[in-house]
Amino acid sequence: MSKMCIEHDYHYNNRDSKEDLDELRTMVQQLTQRVEQLERDNRELRQQRIVTNKREPKMALLSPPSLSYTDWINTLFSYIPDQLNTVFENDLIAGIKGVFDTSVQNTAILPIAVFDKRPGTFYYYNENGAWTVMEPADFNTIVNRICYHFVVEFKRHWYDPNLKKIQELNEYRDKYNDYYMKILGGTRISDDSRRQRIRNYVYQLIKQ
Repeated sequence: MSKMCIEHDYHYNNRDSKEDLDELRTMVQQLTQRVEQLERDNRELRQQRIVTNKREPKMALLSPPSLSYTDWINTLFSYIPDQLNTVFENDLIAGIKGVFDTSVQNTAILPIAVFDKRPGTFYYYNENGAWTVMEPADFNTIVNRICYHFVVEFKRHWYDPNLKKIQELNEYRDKYNDYYMKILGGTRISDDSRRQRIRNYVYQLIKQ
């Protein structure tokens, strides 16, 4: 083989080697970039998972309640007669708070729950056996029904037994006007404000 051919082959092979090396280097750089990107993506996903875990309560850790959501609401109404004097001496909000206080004391595991990680959000144990978010309107409905039952129980436990005295004695007529106005919620606070105050109170009462 001539020297020229040898030199040509050397330069050709050397050029191929250089091109291969450059190509390999480029591939390594691309792979490095991809690995670094994957690591960044993984860090972001882990961070998102941590944030999500911090935000979302672990509902699976909650035990099933002592009674169903519907039955629990009905027990709330049963506590109202004992809170009538609380309303007479204070106001309707105090009476409703007393109803929830009694419920918490008498119920081992409530069918509603709240968490620090989700401020202001209530959960309830639904008919399908799962904890789910309670809409604000649903809680307001509970408060509205309690208010209605306060009127019913007031008539049954105070107005009807004292009707004759109310008709004949000014003292009882004045008591009736005062008590009935308090049972209706008074005139100094709106229904929305009352519901919000009750909601905030119950949230703090049952907070996990």
